[in-house]
Amino acid sequence: MLWLVLALTVPISTSKHAPQGVVLHTAHSMTIAGHELARKEVWVSGKRVLFCHVISWDGMNLTEAYPIKLDPISVHPKTRSLEDWLEQSYGITGPVRPVGNQPSVRAFWPHTDGLLDVVGGVVQTDEHTRWMVWSAAGAVVHVAPLQLRNAVVGRVFMPNPIVTSSGQDLRDNEDSDSGIAANFYTDVVLEGLDSVSPLTISGRYAIQQEISPPETEMATSETDFRYTRSDDRFEAVQVYAHIERAQAYLASLSIEGLQQRPIPFDPHALNGADASQFSIWNGDPMGTLEFGDGSVDDAEDADLIYHEYFHALHFAMVGERIFDPAINPDLPPSQRTDESGALVEGCADYFAHTMTFDLKSNHGTDVHALMQWNAAGIQPENGPPFYQRRTDFAGAYPQALTGSRHLDGQIIASLMADLRAQLGAQVIDSLLFASLAILPPQALFRDFARALLEADYFLFQGSHQAPIENAIVAHGLAQPSVAYSISRNLGDSVAVTLVNPNETDITVAIHGLDESGTVRGMVHASLEAKSATELDPASLFPQAVSSLRFSADQLFIGHTVYQSSDGLNMAAVPLLERQTSAYIPHVAQNTQSWSTHTSMLNLSQARAVVIGNETFQFDGYGHWEDLNLDSVASLGVTHTSIEDAPHCAFEWFQRVDGADQMAALPLTPYAAADIQIAHVASDTANFWTGIAFVNANDVSNSVEATLFDQSGRSLASKTVELAPNSKWLGLAEQLFDNNLPQGGSHIALSGTAPITAYELFGTQNGRSLAGLQVVPPSSHIALTGVLVNDQSWTGIAIVNPHQARIRLAFSAYSISGQLVGEASVELPEKGKLVSLVEQLFQGGNAPLISWIDVMSPLPVNGFVLRGDLPLRQTMMGLEAHDLTR
Repeated sequence: MLWLVLALTVPISTSKHAPQGVVLHTAHSMTIAGHELARKEVWVSGKRVLFCHVISWDGMNLTEAYPIKLDPISVHPKTRSLEDWLEQSYGITGPVRPVGNQPSVRAFWPHTDGLLDVVGGVVQTDEHTRWMVWSAAGAVVHVAPLQLRNAVVGRVFMPNPIVTSSGQDLRDNEDSDSGIAANFYTDVVLEGLDSVSPLTISGRYAIQQEISPPETEMATSETDFRYTRSDDRFEAVQVYAHIERAQAYLASLSIEGLQQRPIPFDPHALNGADASQFSIWNGDPMGTLEFGDGSVDDAEDADLIYHEYFHALHFAMVGERIFDPAINPDLPPSQRTDESGALVEGCADYFAHTMTFDLKSNHGTDVHALMQWNAAGIQPENGPPFYQRRTDFAGAYPQALTGSRHLDGQIIASLMADLRAQLGAQVIDSLLFASLAILPPQALFRDFARALLEADYFLFQGSHQAPIENAIVAHGLAQPSVAYSISRNLGDSVAVTLVNPNETDITVAIHGLDESGTVRGMVHASLEAKSATELDPASLFPQAVSSLRFSADQLFIGHTVYQSSDGLNMAAVPLLERQTSAYIPHVAQNTQSWSTHTSMLNLSQARAVVIGNETFQFDGYGHWEDLNLDSVASLGVTHTSIEDAPHCAFEWFQRVDGADQMAALPLTPYAAADIQIAHVASDTANFWTGIAFVNANDVSNSVEATLFDQSGRSLASKTVELAPNSKWLGLAEQLFDNNLPQGGSHIALSGTAPITAYELFGTQNGRSLAGLQVVPPSSHIALTGVLVNDQSWTGIAIVNPHQARIRLAFSAYSISGQLVGEASVELPEKGKLVSLVEQLFQGGNAPLISWIDVMSPLPVNGFVLRGDLPLRQTMMGLEAHDLTR
């Protein structure tokens, strides 16, 4: 798959403002999966030093051009005849004849008098010798012998002697060959060298030049570049060979067009400093590579070469914006760093990791240790093998940030190394370059995490989203609340609400998947601080989708509301998180009146899920299924669990005997020994309250149920003995022997082992039903799904489970994020607040409220109950969202 291409356009004719005969190549765009990204570079035909680089191009007019840095063998000559040149320079006399019918090549030639319009061609002086001749106005400006050769061999470290010695404790020894055995070297064929004689380290992707002191002997030969490390020419061969190897790897990924001409490099530079760099400040707009000689010569370590060369490749993709620093202002000062710089350094470290992984693995050395040979110069005597950085860094963002770009980059490098181990080099390395190409300027770590997901959608239809999401969460680059919403069937009306509870703006990525798990589209929702947005999946994605996947780099919350096509049934569930196990607390036994379904999105490669004694077949990862549990009920199963099967799911209860009642419960594995049944309906003439609690343990469980009123006074208690893996189910009054005291408000359950529970609220007219699962208490919660108007009512309930008085602080927000109401309520020990929204927030702003933020000094439980007016046809419940995660 050719996914990264620099589109080249060749004008049919040149402008009158440019010298005649010049062919201009304009690299105007980079294409990723059909998406074009603008580029600004413009090149004049050809490669290396024979041509010029145009730095300004206005339509078809050449406005500014200058020669790039010259090859040392290509000085500005005086024009003279070919015969004089050959005799004076090479001692060649004799006939000169053109070779075949080869077409001439035209270009600019840098000359002391300016840029000459020249013509190049090949001539032959005898049977074995050919020459490249460049002429202008009938006079020769340069002649170069063409090399006729077989394979050219060079000697390199592959990747360095620490690896090829299988981890021996080696030292630099003043650049000597001492201790470096012959088998620590590898002989390689040097591909792509320019066909001139004598050969130099100059080819299609790299060219040796003197860029900064010290000056060292240039590597030249006819066929053999096999030096050892004590020879300064060794490092030139090393750099060239590894750049060629990197380009061959990119070609295997179908990545082309990243480099339009050879990059100049100096293998001994920077005044011998113990440093190396990619730089654009040496007069060459393409950039140069400089390697220092402090301690071990830097260019002897392939890890370091790949690291610096990656910077050149990255610069070729995005230009100078790779140098724009970016600091995340949302972090405390102690955790701030130049994230864009650290991101680039981490990606460069990862590129070195992937390029040398197999070499290190084959020798049984540490695949995650980078630049071990370069570090040998500073390694303590007789100390363990040293390294500069690692790609299995355990620290997570942002706590592990140090302020050092190179050290902080280990977070990114380790993220990519983890993904490489899971997805393979071909996949993740393709995603690396695609992600960098679509990053915004001044990118932060979280931008890169988001770009990985986007690039996976572009290149692989989102088929690797789950492992990428898991990895970026593990490294602290996204919240663990990667959430899902599942459409029950295409006949239902589905509406999704997203809420941003943060003080800063966020962007949520939304993927639409069909029933086979294939990503059919991706959009982004931008939410300002404290705001909410309501989404219609049908309008977001033109193709039918059955599930939505949401991800963001900060905490977000939300819910999905389902309504039947006839408008008589409604249910709501919070956005569902990935689970590896879940309780199904209820399977209706009366299948003549009730139907039980579990809607599940498969997040593993497993093709089957066992629920009770029934096996349900899936189509694999990403497949959505609506599982009818009536077959499980026929086996006498009243509750069950899903184990070791990554998924997200919720459960449906629906009347099938003509009454219009429907409810939904999120399926999570939450269980605790002490839990709160947060509400018992006091208006029993119009409402009934159903309760179920499950002992999902292999031991007996003695559960004490205590009924409290709103003031926290105990009204009744009852002990229920649950056998292993058993359940209690019934109405609230049945729990207390059909003698429910007046004023009963909520129930505390305390077991000798953990229990899971839920409750149902139904109307006595048989039209409305709502379900709520018991969720963990929290000291900071959000209540969503609020709607108050002449057609809807919304009530809230919050329980204080503690033996202490607490004061709750309420902040109500509109859908745009405006603060539209505040309240403060004190709850007695074991007490409860139950209120309609308009009663809690007086002043007439209740119709503006979209969600409510609740702060408490101690963890509390709460929920929202919403219904319609005046016919009470529909009702839904939503559990409180934990904002402390």
